[in-house]
Amino acid sequence: MKQQILFTLTGVVLIAMASTARAEDKIVSETLLKELQTLTNAMIDEKIKDGTPLPPNATAEQMKAQAVAQLKPFIMVTADEEARFKKGEFDDAGNKKRMDELVKLFADLNVELPKAAVMFIEEHKSGKLSGARLELAVRLNQAKADKVKQQMEKK
Repeated sequence: MKQQILFTLTGVVLIAMASTARAEDKIVSETLLKELQTLTNAMIDEKIKDGTPLPPNATAEQMKAQAVAQLKPFIMVTADEEARFKKGEFDDAGNKKRMDELVKLFADLNVELPKAAVMFIEEHKSGKLSGARLELAVRLNQAKADKVKQQMEKK
């Protein structure tokens, strides 16, 4: 019994170590970061234009930087992925399929979505979403889907 527990624990430790190593091998995608910055700049500029007040003592630039910082975990990639992205190589077919699945999930669950997610879905439905923007849309919408699923599990 002790030997079985030791092997099980060793396996867990090895899996944890492998997961940690994989996480450490990830970098912020410069390709997706540019797309993310464009998105956050446009969204915050639009809010300001619409008259939405900024938090006290906050500037538009600070808000943009904060939004990007909060979303950086979702644009972490391997060096190989970033090399492909820099060459303009994206899995548009796979990403379009994933967007279809996410759109269906959100509709089935009647999920209230942030403005950026709605915008991405509209672009996807009109066939205008591809490349880095589609990759970013999938990653951000997948993060929203994961959060919704996690909230549902708590209920």
